[in-house]
Amino acid sequence: ARTAFPKSRCLPAASLRSEVVIPAVPPSENTQRRTHWGGLRADAKAWLWWMKLAFSCVPKAKGPRHVLFIREAHGLLDEGDNLGASYKFVRDLLRPERVDKGVYGPKTKTPGVPWMRVQAGIGMVVGDGPGEATFEYQQRKVPRSQPVRTIITISDGAEKN
Repeated sequence: ARTAFPKSRCLPAASLRSEVVIPAVPPSENTQRRTHWGGLRADAKAWLWWMKLAFSCVPKAKGPRHVLFIREAHGLLDEGDNLGASYKFVRDLLRPERVDKGVYGPKTKTPGVPWMRVQAGIGMVVGDGPGEATFEYQQRKVPRSQPVRTIITISDGAEKN
């Protein structure tokens, strides 16, 4: 069954505060550890597509931003480490796309051959280091009759709004 993708609500760039709803929640860290890398990659591709669509009207980051993740699911995760860790790959997708290039070294099977790796991203935060962005995580338990979802709110400035 296809899920209708909710539209994002964007305000003018003068005072950026954008909230989007993704019709899914990422798997917990414990589930991610037991999942084959191919399954994790498929999850990341789906989230990249959802986030590109949802944040299409939001300007790229030029300074620090505050990001709030609200997980609405049928069960609660351990807030100590599991909740934040489950959103690790989503945080990585918020950074700008990065292209790494290089040349294989002399001790490899193909010395001198150039290589390239692209790390996908949508540029909603400058980076995830100190001073570049702050991240906050919340969760709510919803009844089984309601669908799971993630609400992502992005606002300018690295401080809570």
